[in-house]
Amino acid sequence: MKMIAIICLLLAGLPPYATLEDALQKAQQEDKQVLLYFSGSDWCLPCIRFKKMVLQDATFQAATEATLLVYQVDFPRRDKADQAAKAYKRTLAERYNPKGTFPKMLLLDANGQVLWEQEGYQNQKAEVFLKNIPLTALPQKL
Repeated sequence: MKMIAIICLLLAGLPPYATLEDALQKAQQEDKQVLLYFSGSDWCLPCIRFKKMVLQDATFQAATEATLLVYQVDFPRRDKADQAAKAYKRTLAERYNPKGTFPKMLLLDANGQVLWEQEGYQNQKAEVFLKNIPLTALPQKL
């Protein structure tokens, strides 16, 4: 079951970190920040648009590959995850998204501290989103 989840994440174009702690550890090793992204992939239209318009955009990926890791916490209606995975996602939501806003994006430092957050998505392109997020090192030209 875990292998299927990893394959799905790879196909979705997002790194397959098993936990946020794994992503934070990698961020520490590579001196990067983490974009924590709460979504409802099978019911939240703004979430689906954000993934397509920003996360999967070549401009976003090129601009952030050296500075940012993405960790998605997905709450699909047809969630087939095991109970432990569901409990872990609820724990993350209680800490970082207690109001249950979708989508919600948070920029974390490598220690898990929130540096910036945005609730909702207003259909901005990747370039606009990148100008609003305070990444530590971002190319000047987008």
